[in-house]
Amino acid sequence: APHVILLTDDEALQTAAGHAGVRWLSAEAYVGTLESTPGAAELFASLRDVAAHRTGDTGEASDTSLYPEHKPLEYLEASAKASVVYHGTLHVNGHNRTEAVVRVADSEGGDSIWIPTELDRNRAIHGDTVYVELTGQDQMQHRKTGRVVGIAPKTRRMFAATLQQEEDKTGRGSKRQVAVPLDIRIPKVTIVTSSSDMLRDCRIAVRIDRWDRDCCYPHGHYVHTIGPIGNPSTELQCILVENQVQNTPFTSGMLSALPPFPTPTAPYIIPQEDVSARRDMRDTRLFSIDPPGCEDVDDAVSIKWLPNGNVQVGVHIADVTAFLPAGCLLDVEARERSTTVYLVGKRFDMLPAVLSSCLCSLREKQDRLAVSVVWTLNKSLEVVETWFGRTVIHSAHELHYPTAQAIIDGTESEEDRKRFPDIELLRKELGLLMRFSRLLETERRQKGALELASAEIQFDLDARLSSQTPKCGDLGGDKSAPEGSVQVLGMKPKQELEVMRMVAQLMIFANRYVAQKIFKAFPNAALLRRHPFPRGDDFKALVQCAASQGFQINTSSNRTLAESLSRAVLEDNSNFNYILKSLATQAMSEAKYFCTSKYSPDDFYHYGLAAEFYTHFTSPIRRYADVIVHRMLLASISGGPPPYTSEELQEICTHLNERTRCAKQAQRDSVDFARTLFFKSNTTNAKGIICQILQRSLMIFIPDFGMKAIVAINDKNGTCVLPPNCLSVSHPNRDSLNIRCANLDEISQTMTIESECNRKVAVNLFEEVTVEISVGDSRYHLDAVQTRLLHFGVDPFASPSNRRRPNLANLVEHFDNDKGVHSHASHIFEELIKKKSVLLLNSRTVGMYTDPVASDYALFEGFSDMSLRTGDPFALPAAANTSSSLAQLLSLGGLAGEKETDIVVHLLREVRKREKMLRRAISSAQANGVWTPGQAEGIVSLEEAQRRVRECRTSSKELEERLRALSLEVDAPPPAKAPQPAGATRE
Repeated sequence: APHVILLTDDEALQTAAGHAGVRWLSAEAYVGTLESTPGAAELFASLRDVAAHRTGDTGEASDTSLYPEHKPLEYLEASAKASVVYHGTLHVNGHNRTEAVVRVADSEGGDSIWIPTELDRNRAIHGDTVYVELTGQDQMQHRKTGRVVGIAPKTRRMFAATLQQEEDKTGRGSKRQVAVPLDIRIPKVTIVTSSSDMLRDCRIAVRIDRWDRDCCYPHGHYVHTIGPIGNPSTELQCILVENQVQNTPFTSGMLSALPPFPTPTAPYIIPQEDVSARRDMRDTRLFSIDPPGCEDVDDAVSIKWLPNGNVQVGVHIADVTAFLPAGCLLDVEARERSTTVYLVGKRFDMLPAVLSSCLCSLREKQDRLAVSVVWTLNKSLEVVETWFGRTVIHSAHELHYPTAQAIIDGTESEEDRKRFPDIELLRKELGLLMRFSRLLETERRQKGALELASAEIQFDLDARLSSQTPKCGDLGGDKSAPEGSVQVLGMKPKQELEVMRMVAQLMIFANRYVAQKIFKAFPNAALLRRHPFPRGDDFKALVQCAASQGFQINTSSNRTLAESLSRAVLEDNSNFNYILKSLATQAMSEAKYFCTSKYSPDDFYHYGLAAEFYTHFTSPIRRYADVIVHRMLLASISGGPPPYTSEELQEICTHLNERTRCAKQAQRDSVDFARTLFFKSNTTNAKGIICQILQRSLMIFIPDFGMKAIVAINDKNGTCVLPPNCLSVSHPNRDSLNIRCANLDEISQTMTIESECNRKVAVNLFEEVTVEISVGDSRYHLDAVQTRLLHFGVDPFASPSNRRRPNLANLVEHFDNDKGVHSHASHIFEELIKKKSVLLLNSRTVGMYTDPVASDYALFEGFSDMSLRTGDPFALPAAANTSSSLAQLLSLGGLAGEKETDIVVHLLREVRKREKMLRRAISSAQANGVWTPGQAEGIVSLEEAQRRVRECRTSSKELEERLRALSLEVDAPPPAKAPQPAGATRE
């Protein structure tokens, strides 16, 4: 029989219970019995201390109220419906917590309201759903401004934090402490604890209880200790806490209804009644294609040739619903988790391992239950029939991406031939699937589907990291590893194979067909996925970046955007198109799950995939949304009612979107954490490329590590923080060039650096820089990768094996300050005259080299004078290839006897000036929507101007190459043998 215990701290009730013979316990005594619940006693003590200090607790605020009262929720909800106030989510800037915006809910344009001050936030915290009252418009930035007048009810979540050190207002032994959250967007929290001395050097979890109007900080309480500061395991657990990732084990009640974990002696056998109720496709050839080491195999594909010449292609997905009845304990837990969370070297499953890695995983040579979509294709690979249903399948092979790609390419290893005796049939099947996927991709591209860049990083992990969980690794799991040991041995961008795109196209195709099927069956209660159109302003950085290289990006639709991106390619710069695609990815709005009753069909559109209807069907092992879609698909096949009402589905979609967002953020945080572990013991100098110019900093793309980093140029007071020798590379034979200031123009995406000797150097997008990558320690926050600019360009005086291309600013300053260069004018002009593209002339008046102002123009004016006789301002007469013409050119320019480096520097400046003029004309034409005569002399169209810009870039690179060759002659020690002629091939 159950025991009844009265739990009370009321002395009168305790006495009465004793007289009545009822057993009673105080709250403290009851908590003391919870030996199996670690931290319960600490949590109770914390809450008791909070209660004891609550009366008269004013935190650290003054006697007067700092914040206005929040308005009643009923008033706010009514006002929001009448558009008197707006509701949305508060987002605080992760780099500067004084800046915040509210993104208005259900706003198709992604409207945002700027919250100017922390006082205007009115005690709202990053991530809160708030109600905002408009206060005006920021005249500088042309954006709406507002203040928070209310906060929607919320579930109180935990934050990882660290106690503030004693010199910061709190002393050892004091019960009232200030906890500094790990996330800088969250304000400090006042907590009361009697264990402050023990918690001083630990990361702890805290929960915010309230924020009074007269307090600087919110009040909260201590929940539990995470671990010692700086320990890798602790920091990994902090990532889980910050992103609310559930990592507790599944309970026995959740697992009780599942079959036991199969063993070699007791394998799982599918019950005959399940086989009888399904289409038996075990005689159809199937195989899966996944990343190496994958355990949760969701999907497999099949091919079957028919006698009439048609072919059946199938996508088969693990039937999780066969083991997961709706409403059971495990189903409730799976819905709460919503998604498997993948971190570097570790994963946190949505489903227990007996399902995710065993019974549901479509492993080779084993019978499995599936839900399938099978298309019948004609000889032109057009769909003539589609079938949906439950199946029993048997996978012939478990392929990994590299192996499948090698088989397609015919480069498989001898080991692969031995493993796959049917490899020629496999090659034929993969070849047909590749043809089909290419047709699908082409069709989607024609409709406007985007190919965006992903910055996936592959980490080489220390073998010790997998000692705790041998199958999937563990960044923080090796307790035996000494503190400070190297745990991440290397990192590089992941290689993308065409077979990955092939699998993705097939899965997208299946998702689209299932979406149409369930919407047709349940038009008001289907779960689909939509991707809203981005705001035009979000493409600003992309458009400016492309325009800097002479390309126009049309963002009026996904199709025009895709076409523009495909044309924006520089043959000599493979990183250019990648950077553009990454900026396009950055501009995208967030795709979300939704219930079809919430929107009209016109708003179902998936912008990125160019799909009218789309859902998630292909990964039920790791996404709960797919489990719901499976139930809907099976109900639509059987003709039954919808499994969920529209109200239930809308609530579920809100939760799925939130959990998916947290899982993605946890994954990003994990990548940052692993990157930090790598650079902590590997401070590195690397080449970077300027991809964005911000208000006080530069955004740098570092190709070797597939990462972007922000490099500070000016501090918040406007003081330049560039190193003194960043323009002319430090060298024993020359002085450092001190920097006076740096002016950044975020609108035109240009930066001008001015030295103390009044030299001004323009720095533009896509110029190269050298950066130092290191790690900065922090007591209150996770250690972070820090990137410091060393100099523009890469040191031309480095050893040949390390030498990289310097930029124009570096070369011009270097050679202008050096007077010891020998002249080889005839050689350089013979090389340059062969390249007509260098003759981009913007002057028709012959000028003489008579004063410093004219010196930058004289040589090109001489070129222009000769060109006018041909009628083509960009061509030289035939006589220009003779030595007499060279002498004439030098004479016209007044440069006879001048050193070669000066000549090349003058040419560089002139080409650069021409390029800048053309870019201004292009920007003006794009803004006005039309090219007008006179915008650039001799240029008749926008396309020609863009081509001339590319020619300028080519010419600049040729001239820079020549200067690099000369730099070796200038500063190299006297050679032991005759030097190579100028222009010789270098390493």
